[in-house]
Amino acid sequence: MERKIAIPHCYVWMAQVNEDPKDLFRSYVSGYVRNTHPGWQLVRIEKMYAVISEKHERR
Repeated sequence: MERKIAIPHCYVWMAQVNEDPKDLFRSYVSGYVRNTHPGWQLVRIEKMYAVISEKHERR
């Protein structure tokens, strides 16, 4: 089962100062999911939403 969660908007401007903002943004979102939704993992990013799934599920 997949769910969509909103990504904090501050991650966009925080990542812009890096040489590789896209990679840093994904890293921020992945960490956000780990800390706020234990047992879930990042599947993909759609605009300002993280699509997550439970870790024990196979994609």
